[in-house]
Amino acid sequence: MTRILRILGMSALFTGIWILLSGKIDRMHLGTGIVTSFILALYYHPRGEGKFIQILRFLVFIPWQLYQIFISNLRVARLVLSRRPAVAPTVTRQRPGVQGDVALTLLGCSITLTPGTLTIEADDDHILVHSLDRGSQEDIRKGVMSKRVRQVFEGKCR
Repeated sequence: MTRILRILGMSALFTGIWILLSGKIDRMHLGTGIVTSFILALYYHPRGEGKFIQILRFLVFIPWQLYQIFISNLRVARLVLSRRPAVAPTVTRQRPGVQGDVALTLLGCSITLTPGTLTIEADDDHILVHSLDRGSQEDIRKGVMSKRVRQVFEGKCR
């Protein structure tokens, strides 16, 4: 019984996200969203309590990531519009700070989504990132994104 309630709750969450992203509530969009959300909830249903908490941590990560994208957009716009651009393209290679394929993929995609940075290569041993300016390079070296992604999968970081 609790499994069914979890699936229905997860389906409702996915449907809510679907409605927010589509912006339409007609029969076709709503019906497609409900059916798709239910199928996804069945397929990705967490097998234990830990996965549900991980999903909640990921939902907290999303606004932080959107804020990082916004800040990076301003940084790149300032670089492009300034009279003397401080463009200093560099490639940084360092340890990723996360373990597992899903965490590594989330890290690489999150870095690439922020303007001014691009993940070139990522594996368990290293991550290779192209940065447009020194500020972006410094954020990569400090592991700002790695710490946040690690929080999604492991909880609070030390």
